[in-house]
Amino acid sequence: MIPVNQPLITKQEVNNVKKALSKGWFSSSGPQIIEFENRFKSFLKKKYCVLVSSGTAALEIAVKSLELDKSSEIIIPNFTIISNASAVIKNNLKIIPIDCNPITWNMNINYIQNNITKNTKAIIATHIYGYPLEMDKIKNICKKKKIILIEDSAEMVGHSYMGKQCGSFGDIGVFSFYANKHITMGEGGALVTDNKILYEKFRDLRNLSFGKINRFDHENLSWNYRITNIQAAFGLSQLKRIKKIIKKKKKKEKYW
Repeated sequence: MIPVNQPLITKQEVNNVKKALSKGWFSSSGPQIIEFENRFKSFLKKKYCVLVSSGTAALEIAVKSLELDKSSEIIIPNFTIISNASAVIKNNLKIIPIDCNPITWNMNINYIQNNITKNTKAIIATHIYGYPLEMDKIKNICKKKKIILIEDSAEMVGHSYMGKQCGSFGDIGVFSFYANKHITMGEGGALVTDNKILYEKFRDLRNLSFGKINRFDHENLSWNYRITNIQAAFGLSQLKRIKKIIKKKKKKEKYW
């Protein structure tokens, strides 16, 4: 079997995990989670970051946080992982699929405008196979039409477009840290935003919406999409060398 990807695991990853375990930070709270969130938001130049259990979880939280009514439509690319569609369906909203560009495999921006209706409330713009979407154009459409932009950058950690990190253009940016991504925690994901209200919703929705006064008086119907401190400890080492990882991948690209 030829694996899709084999992540490089260094001594630093192992040492980071050992350190977290030795301090007793095992489960879904701990300093490594906080440190990763702080480092990642700084890397992307965003105000807020929330770590979750997967990129799929990040998408589902992103859509649910918008609190859209059932008549709402969300535009997604027709060539993408099922998670884009399931995030919309699980929130009882309508999918509007957009055909893709046969050269880049990304959503064809020319088709977006013709598919926007009065019920269009959001666009999930997904970067496919490490090739960046023209986010300036999509962002301009969203601004004019007052549509929320969810930027799915699961495959784009460390990539940039027009000098700006992918994942930082949208109202919400979502990422994956699965084993075949640029940096990994084995599993894992993240949401970033500059909107404090959305940030607080992300934190609530990843953790079963426990009550703020009475813990077991749940304020919303949500999920357990927490990530462990051990995973964050592992990912921290990878994040610290993200520039080297991207440089190496670009070097390999020249052989194709």
